[in-house]
Amino acid sequence: MRAQGLEAKPRRNRGPAAAVENRHRLLDAARAVFAERGIDAPLNEIAQRAEVGQGTLYRHFPDRLSLVLAVFDDNMDHLEAIVRRPEATVDDLLAGVAEQSSASAALVQLGSAERDDPRLQRLGVRLIALGEALTSGGGQSRASEAQPGDIVLAVQMLALSLVHVPQDQRDAAAARMRTMLAAWFEPR
Repeated sequence: MRAQGLEAKPRRNRGPAAAVENRHRLLDAARAVFAERGIDAPLNEIAQRAEVGQGTLYRHFPDRLSLVLAVFDDNMDHLEAIVRRPEATVDDLLAGVAEQSSASAALVQLGSAERDDPRLQRLGVRLIALGEALTSGGGQSRASEAQPGDIVLAVQMLALSLVHVPQDQRDAAAARMRTMLAAWFEPR
């Protein structure tokens, strides 16, 4: 029963603006839920956290792999922005990877089972391009002696290692690994 004088206001359809907002909310919720519960977390929990219906989740992401790849794709955009900075270093890239370790962990777990998926392969091409961007600049802030594959290997080592570290210990473990890897890329 409604209080006197209060009528339900019709919800207006916000169209494409709502779709973009819902997608961002789903990606944020997926990052959080995957970090807390792992890659096998129920997708309905992600929809609930994003405050959207399951139908909305499946309209954006028809399966679990699509959702995980979208999270990682979004993270790759962030890593590419880091590397585009002229003063970017390998450690800057590794810091970005460590920051995104939960999403990377989800991709690593699912990626091993889905190696032949072209969407996953495209993300690998983008990662190689990040390594090439960092090695092509030369100078003190770039890994001038490193090969692109070395940087890709460092990123993979960091992400793979963090998969097995409990969430509450990842920041400290990532800092230790970055220190070790930074020595590998220091100019000689």
